[in-house]
Amino acid sequence: MIFVVTPAGAREPSAADLRQRYALTAAEARIAGALATGASLKEIAGRHEMSYETARLHLKHIFAKTGTHRQADLVRLLVRALPTAAERGSIQ
Repeated sequence: MIFVVTPAGAREPSAADLRQRYALTAAEARIAGALATGASLKEIAGRHEMSYETARLHLKHIFAKTGTHRQADLVRLLVRALPTAAERGSIQ
């Protein structure tokens, strides 16, 4: 039996946390955070007014910096490793 779990409705990890933990640029952090919420790379490219090829290049850099090789692995890493901004704010 295979269970498929998507992060649909997941909250986006903090861009600052992504930048600090993985040494991502601002653009890479925006893309990684949006991927963690279940957005597709095409959706993200459109939302941030960049070409799909530019988004793919950023994704390749994100893979290198996070030690991942596939989007599914990246999303799993981000969802497990980083608290969301809301969770961070509620922990006192």
